[in-house]
Amino acid sequence: MKYIFLLFLSMFIGCSSPYTGDGVLSDRGFTLSDERYRVTLGKFPFSQGTTASFVASGLPNRRFILGVELSNKNCQVMDSAAEINFVVYDEHHQVVVKEKHAFYQLVWDKKLNQKCDRPFGYVKAAAKEISIGNGNVCMRPIYSGADYGTGSSFISRNNGIYHIVISIESPPSTTPIQAGNIVLKDGGVPTKGDGGC
Repeated sequence: MKYIFLLFLSMFIGCSSPYTGDGVLSDRGFTLSDERYRVTLGKFPFSQGTTASFVASGLPNRRFILGVELSNKNCQVMDSAAEINFVVYDEHHQVVVKEKHAFYQLVWDKKLNQKCDRPFGYVKAAAKEISIGNGNVCMRPIYSGADYGTGSSFISRNNGIYHIVISIESPPSTTPIQAGNIVLKDGGVPTKGDGGC
């Protein structure tokens, strides 16, 4: 009975993750099925030729979305043609994520009625439309990397070590721009395979 109680308690208070990577992992609690976890890996200056490397290890087993979070002062970056590279590879040197896009091509999660409030930019997961009959369709994920990597997201493995490299190939603006944050956002409980198609 004591064992059952402790198991039940651990499910609801949420055991802290043994995160040992760069930056800070925050846990918003078990009541949130999505966006429970967030890893702020570190600041990143948006200037030509800038490259930064991070390591994320001990992540909870979730789908994580790698992206850049801007300050409210940097909202013009969302329309920039400058290119940003998102590269993630694991401890076995397998490519997990490899995406290169202009800032204006990223998906921007602006929130607050589409006003610019610390927008988060990421690469949308690739998917193929599949007919399932009666005029209905579903979206089958297209995985391009290890650990179900698609877009700038992946599913973290237990004991997985992820090396993250972010680089800028051209300046996003002639206007001076402050640094933003490189962030891993929780994309929810992992969904693997064909996405239900």
